[in-house]
Amino acid sequence: MSVERIDGAPLPMRSEHTAVLSDAGNVITWGGESLAGTGRRADGAVFDIDASRWEPLSPSPLAPRTRHVAVWTHEGMLVWGGAATEGSLSPASDGAIYDPEADAWSRISDAPVGMRSAMAVTSGSWVVIGGGDTDGGGRRTLLLYSVDADQWSRIRVPLRIEAMSAADEGTVIVTGGGDDGAVAVYRVRLASEQLEAIPVDGDRGDAPDGLGAAAAPDGTVYITTTSSRATRLMRVEPDSGTARVRTFPDVGFMAPVDVRQSPLNRGRMWWHAGRLVSEAVGHVTTIDPESGDMAATALYNITDDHYCGAGAPAVMRGATIVVWSGKNCYEGDASLVKRGVAVKLPE
Repeated sequence: MSVERIDGAPLPMRSEHTAVLSDAGNVITWGGESLAGTGRRADGAVFDIDASRWEPLSPSPLAPRTRHVAVWTHEGMLVWGGAATEGSLSPASDGAIYDPEADAWSRISDAPVGMRSAMAVTSGSWVVIGGGDTDGGGRRTLLLYSVDADQWSRIRVPLRIEAMSAADEGTVIVTGGGDDGAVAVYRVRLASEQLEAIPVDGDRGDAPDGLGAAAAPDGTVYITTTSSRATRLMRVEPDSGTARVRTFPDVGFMAPVDVRQSPLNRGRMWWHAGRLVSEAVGHVTTIDPESGDMAATALYNITDDHYCGAGAPAVMRGATIVVWSGKNCYEGDASLVKRGVAVKLPE
């Protein structure tokens, strides 16, 4: 595992910002806040991983905000929602798309409800947003946005959404705590707005401490649930009617979502080289879903200045994970930092 430091960003340090990977393989970061509760940002920059070079984005039409979502679409980077009123966590419902080729923004229609601290995934020409806080409080709302039609719809789901992943095109898998507290899994078919419960074949265990979801290239979605006693992997194959469970006792995989803190400090999970890769609060953990073989490291143990990037989003391109800015989390130091790292995993 190799580590390279990232410096030279034309942006002030921040946390609770977003980062996406463009189709050109560059990282685009935007928004966030420079101080807790104040100093919200409406600026961003593109980081060229290969050249280690930054370029600022043109000004956005959106108000400064934090705890928003950003996701790559076929039209560019979509930024939406979050907390956009200074000194308030009231969720916003507006958004815009940034086209890096033209270095230009265009507004999109407002959603039927605002949301902050949410997650977003793309599937085909759809963006699915959920797991965030609304003015109504609960986290059981999914927002579906058609990029081509610039139209929104809303689905109520019978679980507290904690993780989700695109599967095959036009389908998203969502998971979280059901009414009984145990993990529940649903498939959402976007074009028809159809919601299907997926039975779990195997021991779901107790209510988990951690959750995550990521898709393999063939559309199979893996859901990780973790507790102090075991790591469980649920495998949902395309159009399968069942989520099959494998249990690995005493395997301490660190899932990207800490259910006890959610929706704060959510990390990300990806599929790479036959393994699931999780990044959460500066910890990188990988696991082989067949054997349970696991490897883990903390960023502050492999960087020369104990950087960990808490409160910063992670992006993965190939075998490289990129994290920029955020907070320290070593020996009680929670100050913001203006640096980042590119961590290359073994192939």
